[in-house]
Amino acid sequence: MKGDHLVVNKSLFRSNLTTLLLVLSNFLFIFNYKIFVGLVIFLTIMIQREIIQLKKSQGYLLKLIPVSFYSFNLLSIFLANPRTSSIFWDMQDFLHFINCNSNPDTTYIYKFISDERACVMSIGYGPISNLVSASFDIWQMTLIIFALFALISIYILFNVKENIHLFTVFLISPSFNFLVNSLNADIFVFLFFIYLFNKKGENLSLLDLICLSFLIQLKVYPIGILLGYLFYYLKNEDMENAGKIKIIFFTSVNFISLFYFFIFQESTVPGPLSYTRTFGVYHDYLLVTNIIGYKEVVLIISFLSIVGLILYLFKPSSLKQFSLLNLEGDLLIKKYFIFFPTAFMINIFQNFGYKFIFNFFLIYIIYISSTKINKSFLTILILSQTTYYLIGYGYENNYLNNLFLISSKLLFYMFFIISIYYYFLSLKKNK
Repeated sequence: MKGDHLVVNKSLFRSNLTTLLLVLSNFLFIFNYKIFVGLVIFLTIMIQREIIQLKKSQGYLLKLIPVSFYSFNLLSIFLANPRTSSIFWDMQDFLHFINCNSNPDTTYIYKFISDERACVMSIGYGPISNLVSASFDIWQMTLIIFALFALISIYILFNVKENIHLFTVFLISPSFNFLVNSLNADIFVFLFFIYLFNKKGENLSLLDLICLSFLIQLKVYPIGILLGYLFYYLKNEDMENAGKIKIIFFTSVNFISLFYFFIFQESTVPGPLSYTRTFGVYHDYLLVTNIIGYKEVVLIISFLSIVGLILYLFKPSSLKQFSLLNLEGDLLIKKYFIFFPTAFMINIFQNFGYKFIFNFFLIYIIYISSTKINKSFLTILILSQTTYYLIGYGYENNYLNNLFLISSKLLFYMFFIISIYYYFLSLKKNK
């Protein structure tokens, strides 16, 4: 009886401690963002390892973390006195450009920073951005778009039944935070990708292809998922010829349009470069060659090699875990095969940090097929990409910031290699 009593007390203590930590997670970001991220990582790993079993009320507390997080962040900007930083700047920029297509003399003062902008020739979007014109109140339309995006995100979060902790981590991740603050038009692509990911089967309707083509001509990189569908259709002998012809036609038309826009009209896409707000393989190559230099990179690689050797010699099981990856579920294997080209295109180029969200679809599939240590790795990966929120706007060269930056890059390249491995695995399983 005494032993049972101790077990009950231990279980009650653990449950009460979990509730306390969840409550703290709903407020801690107000005082220290780094400790907040650390606490979320700790809670998530405890849930992954089944050390913590969430009750229904605790599940709601977990889901409330993103709501609390963004409510505080946005209110601190909207209610600031004096107001020193803008919000939703990319959406204001995009809507201003659409207004300019209607009236080239339109000027616009960005909210909260009193920065007046005149019309420009390009904002780095695709060809259709030059064709869409309208006249409306830019700020009101921005708020409407944000409200719709927020409501959809909250609806998805509170209707999730499994892996609640993973979706919570997704929503408070630096890349998603960056997307919310900028409200880049990538939100339209992201929401459409969510629709495609949850769509049963792999057949694209005519309306799907039209919507996807619009997004390709707006943001260019969604051509990756069209290629994913094209490869799948051509590889799968069970697909009807009419479906194959349809997707070949839409792929060809989109490629021709983009080729004409970028080659003959000499248009370009943005190529951002920074320590903390951008990522990508080509981006890091430019960062090394133009700013950092090879000497520092050699030192970093040497250090990481030593760490890897130590792990191999003294903890080989931790490395073997990463070689035991497997894909489960025919539908998810097909989804991975289809969604991979977009993520690969984004990861290989140079992009602002909010585009890392397009890796979420791959991460979700890998996550539910992974061991506990891999799940922990993916959790830390999600919360470490785009170090702007951990380091700040101006990069200060110190040991802590260097540690954050190097860790972020290491995790990114580990994931980049793992994602390619999974693609070949999905390729093999789709035979």
